[in-house]
Amino acid sequence: MIERVKKVGQWLSLYLAIVSFSIIIVINSTFIYRFFVTTSHLEKKVGLSQAGLMSDYKNLLRYFNYPWVNKLQMTLPSSYNGMQHYHDVKQLFLLNYVCFIIFGFITITFIIRLVKQKELWKLIRPFQIAATIPFIGVFLFFFNFEHYFILFHELMFRNNDWIFYPQLDPIILALPENFFMICFLLVFILIELCFFIGIYVGKREIKRTLRS
Repeated sequence: MIERVKKVGQWLSLYLAIVSFSIIIVINSTFIYRFFVTTSHLEKKVGLSQAGLMSDYKNLLRYFNYPWVNKLQMTLPSSYNGMQHYHDVKQLFLLNYVCFIIFGFITITFIIRLVKQKELWKLIRPFQIAATIPFIGVFLFFFNFEHYFILFHELMFRNNDWIFYPQLDPIILALPENFFMICFLLVFILIELCFFIGIYVGKREIKRTLRS
């Protein structure tokens, strides 16, 4: 019974580490936002230069990412509710980092054991099954993105501070819905990539075993 629980915990940690890792990579890829700034001319919507807008965005990420940064400094004004929402988002960012550290450590020890025992082939079937989930998620999510985007906020936040008004929090004009949609899509793609890498490594190990 204990061994079974341990095994379930290892596989669950592996999946969660992959999801957490994918989120971290995407949210810190500032080139994604730069692409939207330059192609959609977002600076014109808020009266800032592209450099000023990127500076505010990087300051926002710095506030979200680092526990010791307690004050958000941006050129664009923010309302009280807006600042409260930023604080709530910061807690989610930090929670994701904690999850990544914990599940990542368990995952590393799990993978090391599979490598030593030459059992990487065990990744194949679980990853093949798991790889279908992001496809389903992408279909459902992007079929009605606005609905699920609102639902996501209602589930993640206990208040309505995430509802921004351009007059009070003009940054909402510089963060179009399409930007978030692409970010979610890239997270799904990274998750799929991790699964396919695991499947590839597992199959390669089988081939090596058959040759020897």
